[in-house]
Amino acid sequence: MQVTMSLASLVGKSSDFNEEYLRRSLRTILAYAEEDVDMQPTLFPNQVEELLCNLNSILSDTVKMREFQEDPEMLMDLMYRIAKGYQTSPDLRLTWLQNMAEKHAKKKCYTEAAMCLVHAAALVAEYLSMLEDHSYLPVGSVSFQVGTAD
Repeated sequence: MQVTMSLASLVGKSSDFNEEYLRRSLRTILAYAEEDVDMQPTLFPNQVEELLCNLNSILSDTVKMREFQEDPEMLMDLMYRIAKGYQTSPDLRLTWLQNMAEKHAKKKCYTEAAMCLVHAAALVAEYLSMLEDHSYLPVGSVSFQVGTAD
């Protein structure tokens, strides 16, 4: 989680970071994990690979966001993919969902903004139910689904 948050901070706040150097560093970390003979029997190399794959996706989408500032649909798609990439970091995911809701509301796309906020509420409910065992707390997004009429 800390690595993911650090990447988000670096890419989001630094205007002079070099994407290629960062990608090269991530590949170097992966190479070390694959070459570590003592760790091969464990899950660690696979976990490192999964983390780096996620970081590369977040990095690509964040860099693309800069390119698509004038294309609102593509920008929202990228923001959604970034939010989804932060599944292991609920705070960052919540932040991205709230940012998406704000952007939708500014464009008067209120249904889309509401969906982002419902998704955020479901995320909060899910984590609250993990922290506190109370029967009145909804369990994840299933509790937020709208029923269908028969």
